[in-house]
Amino acid sequence: MKNAKSILVLLLALVMVVGMMAGCSSGQSSTPTATESNKEATDAQDAAAAPQETVTIKWYRRAYNTNTDTDKVAAAINEYIEPLIGVNVEIVDENNYQIDLELASGGDVDLFWTASWFDWMGYINNGAVMDLAGMLDNYPTLKSSIPSNVWEAATWNGHNWYIPVYKESAVGAQIAVPKDIYDKYCPDLKSVSSFSDLEPYLKAMKADGMTCALDMTSSGYLYELRNSYYDLEDTIWVDDDMKVFPLYECDMYKEYLDTIYRYNQAGYIPADQYEKPADSTEYRKSLLADGNWGFSLWVKTPDGEANAKARFGTDMVLIDFTPTYLTTKSPMGSMYMINSQSEKADACLKFLGLLYTDPVVADLACFGIEGEHYDMVDGRVQVRAESGYKYGGVWCVTNVMAPDLQVGESEDKKQQYAEFNTNAEISPICGFVFDGTAVEAEKAAVKAAIDEYDDLLERGFYDPEEYLPKYIAALQAAGIDKVVAEYQTQLDAFLAGK
Repeated sequence: MKNAKSILVLLLALVMVVGMMAGCSSGQSSTPTATESNKEATDAQDAAAAPQETVTIKWYRRAYNTNTDTDKVAAAINEYIEPLIGVNVEIVDENNYQIDLELASGGDVDLFWTASWFDWMGYINNGAVMDLAGMLDNYPTLKSSIPSNVWEAATWNGHNWYIPVYKESAVGAQIAVPKDIYDKYCPDLKSVSSFSDLEPYLKAMKADGMTCALDMTSSGYLYELRNSYYDLEDTIWVDDDMKVFPLYECDMYKEYLDTIYRYNQAGYIPADQYEKPADSTEYRKSLLADGNWGFSLWVKTPDGEANAKARFGTDMVLIDFTPTYLTTKSPMGSMYMINSQSEKADACLKFLGLLYTDPVVADLACFGIEGEHYDMVDGRVQVRAESGYKYGGVWCVTNVMAPDLQVGESEDKKQQYAEFNTNAEISPICGFVFDGTAVEAEKAAVKAAIDEYDDLLERGFYDPEEYLPKYIAALQAAGIDKVVAEYQTQLDAFLAGK
């Protein structure tokens, strides 16, 4: 199967199926699909001339699994890509601490993966990563694999510090419920706008003895506020008039806290969720086995019901909760950066061009070697249960359009991704990135207050009458007003320059 695919990839000219996609601020953008690259296309577009010698890059990835066959997979990738672009990869799977240590100590790192929840801004402020502005146009295979609006969201004041991984580039929320529970309690429920809309169904579930009518182990409980506001970070939001404010000033926030606390007191939320389970998926599977799982927050993705079924082993229904937005943060959920000390940026960008467009490279990187780590079943990838190579998922490896579909994924999965991103509402602050250098101490103190209060407040385990004033006092003492003022100054400047 791989040999046939390789021959096809080598013979066909570069083909990109292009769609129209709204830009973050203006213009239109194209939606990428998988492309079958060949040597001529890659060399002509990205290399200009055949390389004189093979360049080896160190590709650091976040370790989501312990793999024994990473080197074997890297060798298979190199066998394929070396004749095409003159590049080899050495794959290093490490935790974020080790990657940060290597960067700080001048270690041998060329290309590395990161995400918005890591200290990516720290990399920029510390001079650890390369500004790719002005370089990307020299790599049209890579450039065209990502829509222009996603590139725009990834551009900060004319700088390109990272290369986004094209996946669900927008964000939103749904309510997940097992189909049998949905059919019994709420078969006509198609959308909700707040957690308060769930109350009559929660009462019925609780009356029937369900111990977890509302699962609150997930993060992101304040998605419902996105119907009216835009979040900048955990406690700092902006309204339609582009006024920045601390979240505790918002009446909707107070109403949400009251609702969730009331639900907790009513027994809709299990008391054992005071401590989050180490593995929320396995926890929910245990609830399913006992028929005790009602509603749960679900981060919206294309092909969501298929994803949910694959995760939990049963049919799931996803109820619309919020609109879908394209924000600055949403494309940053998966991205690559290049070490500023690396002398191999050219090789890194050539490699990403193949990784993002060539199904042979994408399949190897995501699933390993066919016949050893996965099998093709009716044209779909079936990852082996016992395998020496299991990487985190397509989302943290490559362009979602590049690899083969997996067993259980919808036939139109890639179309769903294109439509999901295309139809997303564009946040008016898309493209804005805050530089917290001027309020670094205050931000650290604010984070300490957040860590102490917000999680248990927002999951209903703290009485807001008692704890919200304490939380507000801690935030104010930490200097949140100064942080808000700095946000406002920078946002005003950003909007003035659009």
